[in-house]
Amino acid sequence: MSTLKTKLNKVTRTVRSGQSDRDTQTTRPNKTIGQNMSIKPVRPNKRNLLINIDTVNFSVNDDNENTFTLPNTTKAMVVNKDGEILNVIGNRVPLSGEYGTHALQVRTKNFGKKLSVCGSPYAFMHGQNVYTSPDMQTAAIGALRRVCKALGIKTTEEQRQRWINGDITLERVDLAVNIKVESEAKAVDILRQIRRQLGEHGSTYTNGTTVCWSPRSGKEYSICFYAKGSQMRKQMRFIGQPFREKLLKDSECIIRVELRLRASELRKLKLDQVSAWNNQTAEIIFRKYMSKLKFLNVTSGPVTKEELSRLPSRLRPVWVLHKSGQDLSIIYLPRTLRRHKSDFRKLGFDLNCPNQAEGTVIPLTKVLAPSKVINSAPEWMIEEEMVPSKQ
Repeated sequence: MSTLKTKLNKVTRTVRSGQSDRDTQTTRPNKTIGQNMSIKPVRPNKRNLLINIDTVNFSVNDDNENTFTLPNTTKAMVVNKDGEILNVIGNRVPLSGEYGTHALQVRTKNFGKKLSVCGSPYAFMHGQNVYTSPDMQTAAIGALRRVCKALGIKTTEEQRQRWINGDITLERVDLAVNIKVESEAKAVDILRQIRRQLGEHGSTYTNGTTVCWSPRSGKEYSICFYAKGSQMRKQMRFIGQPFREKLLKDSECIIRVELRLRASELRKLKLDQVSAWNNQTAEIIFRKYMSKLKFLNVTSGPVTKEELSRLPSRLRPVWVLHKSGQDLSIIYLPRTLRRHKSDFRKLGFDLNCPNQAEGTVIPLTKVLAPSKVINSAPEWMIEEEMVPSKQ
């Protein structure tokens, strides 16, 4: 009797093992159907990316009151109910940049112990922010020197040495790459596709052709996509730029991808001090956050026999219903629908995005691939010294 039980147990284990194998096979990604269409600049190829530092909010501190004073500016006092002054904050002073384009906003805080600077340091120094540099130290120190000189802020050797050593607090950092596309019309089509796919996943807002993915309402970070040429044409700041037409022409076919890191995220990454940044930091961080943003395949066109033949039998009805434009949420129970969507994600397809007309879907991983990143400024910009010297 015990021998019979042993044999039965072996058979049962074999059947269960076989069933498990079959289940695994049905959800294994089929590379013929589609691959995970995610932007993966984490391991693209060996080439480096030109990361452009854009907007940076930073500050420097001192122990003494009124260390930093700005000429011809008004101040606001923060007082409690007893009339005690808790803080004195200077109103912002705009400091016009090269060619009168990008200004820095400068103000004092904490009784003049803190000097705060907001804006795009490289754009302030060179008159454009399309092509800059990943060098954070040069950006912050270069801007600080010009601010102090322009506003008559006297500094000591000790202060200047602290800044050179990286004792500068970062409160916001924008890192960007420029993606080359065929035309401005193509850029708009690509941005429309990005908006369509990201919109189905929430935490997304749009403004014209600009699309931003902002988890937690962007309080920590956000990733934005926009047409650089279109943006620049709308901005009045470039009116006085002597090379405006050339700059606009070169920016027509650019999609800007921008990572915006807020103060809390910089602290979490331990990158809230300039001293924590080196020449590789900007690229490492940019790649890390772009890997969070995944674009799967979007279905398009009618159902074909070839598609069905490559799908597991249990997923074929789901595929047909989805491509027919049916609302899957009224057909399947929530738990079942989640399982089906998960299975299709493993196959590289996003069922959250409705089926599109044939020929209208753009493969985003190809057009946004690291190989499409522009890694140097145009030669004329270098000759006109409109880019940092390390470009």
